[in-house]
Amino acid sequence: MKFTYTGKFDAPKKQSEFAAGVDLFHNGEHAVVLQKDDTYKIPTGVCVEIPVGYVGLLIQRSSLGFKYDAILSNCVGVIDADYRGEIFVKIRNLSENTLEIQPGERICQLVVVPIYTNEWERVEHLSETKRGEKGLGSTGRR
Repeated sequence: MKFTYTGKFDAPKKQSEFAAGVDLFHNGEHAVVLQKDDTYKIPTGVCVEIPVGYVGLLIQRSSLGFKYDAILSNCVGVIDADYRGEIFVKIRNLSENTLEIQPGERICQLVVVPIYTNEWERVEHLSETKRGEKGLGSTGRR
């Protein structure tokens, strides 16, 4: 996949052979200090050319969520195939503890996946299924 990089630290890269995505790094000048419920937009220095028929998904790293109770403020970021600007990552601290993110630290993963690109067809009725209109939790817990 094509990308440009203007950062000072690591460019996007997979951290293991079978990693689903590439890690993006905090490429700002200074550490970001987040108190409880603080949110901050962090530059990555990365611009991508997502192929047509695919979407880039920004997903939080498990270490931020599990170890530090931090999330991406929009949960999952969407990068469309026609976007060419720099990727920014907005992180929110849900913890009671102060979170400090240093320049050069990995902040999220970019996963590129295929999307459904066919036309949508409006109809009067949808096909029947066994589940039907039963909502959340309708299939039980076990």
